[in-house]
Amino acid sequence: MRRLKRLLSEQHGATAVVVGLLMIPLIALAGAGIDAGSLYWENAQLQNTADASAVAIAKHCMATNEAGTTSQAIANQLVTGNESAPSSAIVAKPFFGTSGTLAECGGGFTTVFAQRANSPHPLLSAFGLGTTPVTAWGSASWGSPSAATTTFPIAMAYCQFPTTALSNTSTVQLYKLNQSSGQSNGNGNGNGNGNSGNVTCPNGVTTYPGGFGWLSNNLCGVAAVDNNWVNAVPGNSPPQNCTLTIGQVALVPLYDGYQGTGANAQFHIYGFAALQIQGWTFPGNSSSNASSLTPSCQGSCNGIWGRFINFTFTGADVTAYGGPTTTGVSTVQAQPNPSPLPTP
Repeated sequence: MRRLKRLLSEQHGATAVVVGLLMIPLIALAGAGIDAGSLYWENAQLQNTADASAVAIAKHCMATNEAGTTSQAIANQLVTGNESAPSSAIVAKPFFGTSGTLAECGGGFTTVFAQRANSPHPLLSAFGLGTTPVTAWGSASWGSPSAATTTFPIAMAYCQFPTTALSNTSTVQLYKLNQSSGQSNGNGNGNGNGNSGNVTCPNGVTTYPGGFGWLSNNLCGVAAVDNNWVNAVPGNSPPQNCTLTIGQVALVPLYDGYQGTGANAQFHIYGFAALQIQGWTFPGNSSSNASSLTPSCQGSCNGIWGRFINFTFTGADVTAYGGPTTTGVSTVQAQPNPSPLPTP
C-alpha cells in the first residue's frame, strides 16, 4: 500500500508530458503566423500585377498600332508571368467600363481581376488545412484630357498647333510672345514681334493673336478645363517659381479664342497638347538655354522653342476625360476600383 501511494505521488516526467501536449497548439500557432505572412506576401504580389496589368491594358487601349494584341493576352502575360505558381493556377480577366459590362477597350476604364486559386499553406497542411484562394483587383482609366492642372502655366494658341501628323522628329519651332502686331494676346503689351494681324483658327471659331500667354505669376500648376475660360497674366517674364528643362514634355492647354486685355485678359480653352521643350529666351534670360535642335533666330526671339508630339501622360495632373482626340495627347492613370466590382 505504501509503495502504491508513493507511485501515485511521483511527479517525475510530468513536465515533459505537459510540454509535449502544448507543442501541438504552439506549432499550429507558429505555422499559422508563417502561413499568414506567406499569404500576405502572395496577396501583395498579386495586387501589384493586377495594378500593372490594368495600366498596361489602358495604354494598349490608347494605342492604335496594337490591333493584333488583346487585353486578355496582356493580362495573362503580366499576371501569370509574375507568379511563381503554374499558369493553370492563375486566373486573369479584364473588364471594361465602370460596370464591367462593355466590350473590349470600351468606356475608357478597365478593371482586372486576378486570382491564384490554390495558394498553399506549407506548415498548416500538416494539420489537414489545404489551400486558400487569393484575389486582387486593379483598375485604370485612359482618354484625352478635358481638365488638368498644367505642369507649366502657359496656354498655347490652337492656330500654332499642327493639324498634320505629329512626330518626335519634326522641326523645332519658336513660339513667340506677342506674335501679332498691334494686338494683345493677354500679356498686355502687344509689341508685335512676329506675324501682323490676327490669325484665324482652322475651326473658324474666332480670330486672335498667335503665340502663348502666361496663366500664373507664381504657381507651377494652374487648373484648366476645355470649353472654358482661364485668366491670363500680363508680362513677358515667366513665373518666378517655375523652371523649364530641355527635353521636358509639358501638358499645355490650347486656346481657340481670347477676350479682354492686360490683367483682364482670358483665354478660351479648346483642349490640351503635349509640348516637348527644346529651349527658351525670355527678357533677362540668356539665349543659351537651348538644345542643339533649335535653329538660329533673327530679330526678337523671346519665346519657347519646341514641338508638339504624340504623348501619353501617366501622372495625376489630369482630372477629367473627354477632350478633343485630335491633339495627340492622352493620359493613363491607375484608379480606385469601382463599387460594386464586376462579377468574375
